Amino acid sequence: MTELTAVVIESSYVLRKGWVSILRSLDSIHLVHEFSHTGEFIPLAAKYHPDIVFLNPRSARFEDMAEIPAKNIGRICWVNIAPKPATAPPWDQWFDEYLPMQADREEIENKLKPLFSKLDTGEAEGRNPGLSSREELVLKYVSLGFTNKEIGEKLFISPHTVISHRRNITRKLGIKTVAGLTVFAILNKIVSPADLKH
Repeated sequence: MTELTAVVIESSYVLRKGWVSILRSLDSIHLVHEFSHTGEFIPLAAKYHPDIVFLNPRSARFEDMAEIPAKNIGRICWVNIAPKPATAPPWDQWFDEYLPMQADREEIENKLKPLFSKLDTGEAEGRNPGLSSREELVLKYVSLGFTNKEIGEKLFISPHTVISHRRNITRKLGIKTVAGLTVFAILNKIVSPADLKH
C-alpha cells in the first residue's frame, strides 16, 4: 500500500496532538502535518499536498475552504473529527468519513481502511487510476522536464524519495520512458501541452 500524507486541522491542542499521535501509529500514514485552523493550512496546501485531511469543522472557515479548488492539489479525502457528524450544509456533502472522538483504535482503522484503499488504487474521485496524489504530482514535474533534485526541492522531499515515486509510477503505469509518461500526463490532463518545456 502507498504511504499517505495526512493533515490534522483541530483548534484544540490536546485533541490535535491526540489525533496526530494515533495517525502516526498507523502503517498507511507516512507523514502527518498539523494545523490549528484552515487559515494556517490553506496557504501551505500545495506544499504539503495531503492525500487525506482530518478536520474539525469548528476549526474551519467557509472562505478558506472555498480556496481549496484553486490550489490545484488534486482530490483530497476529508474526514470529520468533530464530536458529532456533520448534518448541515455544506459540511454534510464535504466529508468522506466521520470518526467519532470516542472511537477506539480498531474502529478508526476499520473506518479508514476503505479510504486508504481508494487512495491507494486511485479510485477516489478526480484521481488518475493507480496513482496516489503525490505520485501524480511527481509525474507532472517529470513531464515538465524537472530533474529529481528540482522535483525534490519543489515538494520538500529528498531526491531519493522522488526516485522511489518515479519507480512506483513506472511500475503502476507500465511506462518506462519520460516521453511515454509525458504522453500519459497530457492525455490524463495532468499537464497541458502548452506547459511543456521546449
